Amino acid sequence: MGSSDEAQLLCRRGEDFLRSAKYNLSVGAYDLAVFSAHQAAELYLKGTLLEVVGTYPRTHDLVELVEDWLMEACGEPVAEFMARFRDRLDHLTDAYFSSRYGVRRFKQSHALKFIGVAEEVIGLAKRCKSKAREG
Repeated sequence: MGSSDEAQLLCRRGEDFLRSAKYNLSVGAYDLAVFSAHQAAELYLKGTLLEVVGTYPRTHDLVELVEDWLMEACGEPVAEFMARFRDRLDHLTDAYFSSRYGVRRFKQSHALKFIGVAEEVIGLAKRCKSKAREG
């Protein structure tokens, strides 16, 4: 599998996890919705980085993926995004680890918030891919 195919696969999986998060929210599986929201953002970011930078780090930290890696490819839109969403990215990363390894339970309001963050991250990544394609 070439890097272009892998990038597309990662982005598709990110979108699939976003749909999964929304489904889990609808059936009251809030822990899974939170987990899936993080996976959606992480995988879509990694696919985007592979496409526009050529690689991505082996990390689950959304702040690192966006601020340290996507900033290089996209610049100002990322800086503006981080000014608004840095804390939410940190919280989603923490929630991911809690939902995967911990015993913390999440409420509907958490799941809604984190799905919204994932949607924002994917939107940013799409804008960055478009900017990279334009030159």
